Amino acid sequence: MRHGIRFAILALAAVLLLGVPSVVDFYTDWLWFGETGYQFVFARSIMTQSVLWMAAFIGVGALVAFNLRLALRVAPRREFMMMTPEGPRAIVLDPLKLRPFIYLVSTVAALVAAFYAASQWDTWLFYRHGVPFNASDPILGLDIGFYVFTLPFLQAVQGFGMTLVVVIGLAVTAAYVMAGGVSFDPVRGVSLSRSTVTHLSLLAAALFLFLAFGAWLDQPGMMTSSSGIIHGASYADVEARLPVLRLLVVVAGLGAILAVAQAFLDRRWAIGVAVLAYFAVSLGGSGYAAIIQRFVVAPNEQVKETPFIVHNIDATRKAFAIDDVVESQLSGDELLSRADIERNGATLYCTRVASLGTKFKQEVCMTQDEYDEVQRRGESARQDLRKSTAICAGGSGVSSCNGS
Repeated sequence: MRHGIRFAILALAAVLLLGVPSVVDFYTDWLWFGETGYQFVFARSIMTQSVLWMAAFIGVGALVAFNLRLALRVAPRREFMMMTPEGPRAIVLDPLKLRPFIYLVSTVAALVAAFYAASQWDTWLFYRHGVPFNASDPILGLDIGFYVFTLPFLQAVQGFGMTLVVVIGLAVTAAYVMAGGVSFDPVRGVSLSRSTVTHLSLLAAALFLFLAFGAWLDQPGMMTSSSGIIHGASYADVEARLPVLRLLVVVAGLGAILAVAQAFLDRRWAIGVAVLAYFAVSLGGSGYAAIIQRFVVAPNEQVKETPFIVHNIDATRKAFAIDDVVESQLSGDELLSRADIERNGATLYCTRVASLGTKFKQEVCMTQDEYDEVQRRGESARQDLRKSTAICAGGSGVSSCNGS
């Protein structure tokens, strides 16, 4: 009874310690967004987080639980002999008693996935409400809106899916070990049951599909990553890494097919070929790109990288809306008239003025209109000063002129 009361008190203290600050932060944000007139924006973000959290929790929990139950469905009762100080002791492993293990792993995985999905609420909204820019990148020809709205969401889905498959694979392997689907023999080595091979092969096929998807996403991702002197694709990226990524998509897709075939084959060559082919292309592609960079680009880098530097400059100009600027050559020998100055009212006047309270001067620049306004205010201030001086000299009192 006392232990139950202590546990209840500790649970209540934990809820208050963790929950109250969160509620205060939420209520503060709710009031602030209400004062700014954007409470509906805050409400949409909360609603989106809640939906993503619930969808990920239910989906991941059900998927993990299904795979674990599948692994333990034919597990027999097993006895293990352990040596204790009192002598050998038999330990019975009952599959029915492993259900808490299934619920625990499923719940933990579902909670982690749910909080991650909820943190990607803005990525989902960007993707959901994305619009085209009606401008394409010069290498892949994809609309700029794809890079801003779609690519981050697809990358998040790919990373989420691949991590989920790996976690399920590890959990299922542990379940098969406990169920006897994986056994160790000093002579034969690791032995896998037919159901174990089928299940793990199908999970490997899913992993290869996500790897193929990731290699496809790495191609547009290369257009927005830093590559040395520029931000975006470089010569080595386009000539070496891009073809390798395309080949990697094909190899990973074939690896998925071989993994599915492995689920129905007795020999284990199919999955081995798939893994070796993927790593061979991946590592070979990295080496090929390094060779191109070292022996093709480095000896004449300025010439090789010039087209890609031009792409970078053009994109920067379009981003800052200065791509329509007309350039013209000025000799500096022509004389300017008053009419020329008036037609260029945005011309900057720069002068050095002293900062208040210091002896240092700094350069201040302003347009023609701002310069005229400063001159007008200065003249007005000088007129007020002359009037005040005249009033004081007229005998209105020394104290009033001194401000006392």
